[in-house]
Amino acid sequence: MEDSTNSIRKPGPKTASRRPWQWHKIALALVLIIPRAALIWIAFAQPSRCIFPDSPGYLDLASSLREEGRFHASAYEESLRTPVYPAFLALVELAFGERVGPIALLQILLTLVTAWILFRAGREIAGERAGLAAAWLYALNPNALFWSCTILTETLFAFWLILALYLLATGLRRRSLPRAATSGLTLGLAVLTRPIGLYLIPLWGAGALLALWTSSDRRRAIAFTTALLASALVSIFAWQARNYVVQGHFRVTASFRTVFIDYTAASTLGDALGIPRDEAATRLRQSPDAFAAAMAVVREYPTSFVRETLRGIARTVLGTEAGTWMGILTGGEYHSSGLLESLLRADWGGVARALSTRMQQAQDRLGTVLLAWGVLYAIGLYACAFVGLLRARHLQPPGSRWVVLAVALSAMYLIVVPLTIGDARFRLPAEPWLALLGALAFARPAPRPDSESDGMGGGR
Repeated sequence: MEDSTNSIRKPGPKTASRRPWQWHKIALALVLIIPRAALIWIAFAQPSRCIFPDSPGYLDLASSLREEGRFHASAYEESLRTPVYPAFLALVELAFGERVGPIALLQILLTLVTAWILFRAGREIAGERAGLAAAWLYALNPNALFWSCTILTETLFAFWLILALYLLATGLRRRSLPRAATSGLTLGLAVLTRPIGLYLIPLWGAGALLALWTSSDRRRAIAFTTALLASALVSIFAWQARNYVVQGHFRVTASFRTVFIDYTAASTLGDALGIPRDEAATRLRQSPDAFAAAMAVVREYPTSFVRETLRGIARTVLGTEAGTWMGILTGGEYHSSGLLESLLRADWGGVARALSTRMQQAQDRLGTVLLAWGVLYAIGLYACAFVGLLRARHLQPPGSRWVVLAVALSAMYLIVVPLTIGDARFRLPAEPWLALLGALAFARPAPRPDSESDGMGGGR
């Protein structure tokens, strides 16, 4: 950013001062593009590495949309899935045929667009330095990199969320009702990509209302929030109405109930009785009322429920998928020999033993490097986000602080809500927001004029 105390500069020094930023941008582009180009090659050469257990369900729904013009699969898949990701797959297949490579290519390109939006959002909130820091933090993210080539929803979900945030931030700055509506519509698409985003809608509505309530135009604050919420909910209500007609249930998805029975309660029962989770899930499903049985398990074994929940959150917070990443890169397997588990327990002797074991075997060295990259990146990202959140109290105009608070709470929600099924993949949608928070640690926000110091700077 230019120094606001020295607005007149000679041409030579001004040109020189901008040159480092150009090198930063060139280096950033290379860091973003080169590893993604390698993944694109892998996706076309070895498409099976991009397929995971949930992928066939999405592909079947995409085929039904493409061939029959309707959202149709097994009753189980229909009850769990929402339409946006299958529709995305269907559009790609219509354009490029039934191949994995083009799908992975477009998802990888979405991560580049996400990085660009992060730059714009950071610059909008706290200046160009923050925008570049946000893009750099995202570019160094192994989670976003490796999962982008898989036939799963996380990459598209993360894209919708950061786009909705950018539209919200710029809409608040300009007090623009069309941008509020567009942000809400984008948030609705995010929910219909992964229903876990449903509870972000009231959180963002409250954040937008508080951000504008500090100004004198409270009618505008109410109108803006109404436009955001109404546009977010319209597509969701339409999908719920469809489900009521087709399935007899006015709901977005049955996945919350399914996850609670097959994962949350089953993990609790498995821990309490010392049996595998799959066996515990089978027992619960054999009950006349599986949901009531699952609730009874949680009430009967609260200690196991808390223990399994904390383990799941810890996996989401600091977990890596080094084995998955290794499989994508080489097609091989990697087992950490308890390295991450020892780290989460602060068992430093166990960490040293596991690390020594893995580094002695040549085929495991790459996986260990990927594991270290994931853990160190996560720790660094959280540290930057924490510092950035502390510095956010100095942001101007004051309304920007409510936006940052909504981002922090949203990221926390996405990390915590997977509970017992947590792993690094479920952290991915929150990581662009964490990168944005982390970027505030590097920001040098220039002071705003007094006329823009209230609300969200409606004078702009």
